[in-house]
Amino acid sequence: MVVADPYVSGSHGTIDLTPDAVYFTDTGSSNGTSVNGAKLATGQRTRIQDGDEIQIGQLTLRIRYRGA
Repeated sequence: MVVADPYVSGSHGTIDLTPDAVYFTDTGSSNGTSVNGAKLATGQRTRIQDGDEIQIGQLTLRIRYRGA
């Protein structure tokens, strides 16, 4: 996904989908990433739950699972 925000790095993070869960990993972004207000360390893989909020740059992504 491309985000037009000067505070979002070119390769800010990754989203991994597994059969059992969704994970977000900060890949060394300049301005960092927060999940539900908690800052992630570079390389930290965090399980994302329904309703979680991921903050990257000035953008907040609220995660909603279909059927949840």
